[in-house]
Amino acid sequence: MLPSCGTMYRHDYIKRLIEQLGSALAAAVGRRQAGDTEQAYTEVRLAYAALDINPLLLRSMDGASLARSLKEPRLMRLVARLLAEEAHLLELRADLRAAYAQRRRAVALLREANAADASGGGDSDDAADASRLLASLEAELLPYRS
Repeated sequence: MLPSCGTMYRHDYIKRLIEQLGSALAAAVGRRQAGDTEQAYTEVRLAYAALDINPLLLRSMDGASLARSLKEPRLMRLVARLLAEEAHLLELRADLRAAYAQRRRAVALLREANAADASGGGDSDDAADASRLLASLEAELLPYRS
């Protein structure tokens, strides 16, 4: 049986969104590594715009709420990577409180993506990559817990 048109359109939309976010995230990381943090931050804001989520709204959402709005585990992981990149940029701007909050949000979103995958299969390479990111983010949060 063929999937409904709505399902196919949603799949295509998610695929394009993932590609857009991946490109914006790669650009942001590249700019940050080149020392151009302002342009990197602009790339992060462009990625949020592609998501059609207001960054201020995103900052007010917890990981579970954000996961419910994103639905797709691959998209959750990509947004978690975006949040982690923004945390690096915020740290470079010496906004440690906001960096901490974005890291916590990224950790929560990665955990939600893992839980969603556990119940419905998923991309094992993407999940393994996300597990490494989760471990890294949790390690970065350790100093705040002492």
